[in-house]
Amino acid sequence: MNSFYREKAALPRQCRNAESLKDSLDAWVENRLMHVYEACKDLDDEWRNKFGDIHLEYAEKIKSITSLPEDQIAKECEKLLIEMNARFKVASGVCMPGWLKGSIGLCGSELEKIMETKSG
Repeated sequence: MNSFYREKAALPRQCRNAESLKDSLDAWVENRLMHVYEACKDLDDEWRNKFGDIHLEYAEKIKSITSLPEDQIAKECEKLLIEMNARFKVASGVCMPGWLKGSIGLCGSELEKIMETKSG
């Protein structure tokens, strides 16, 4: 993503302490992505609702990835990061809402950190 979001991104302890990439991703979904979604979904604030919806979108994508055989997970995460980076650049380059740029920036930076510490 970019340095602004990289500095803001902090992984949950369960994610950092996980034994494998799959376990780390599962912990990220449970302890970050779904937590943000749940915290935002019922608020009377459209910005936060949409911010939470993007976290749910990525939680579902990661769940799909972690259901794959272990040897395919890192490759699929790399593909997702490419998609997230492209989406982030579009959101940054045109007049897109802040919730979109912010949620993609944070989720992408957290996934980058997971990949740096848990894959290969």
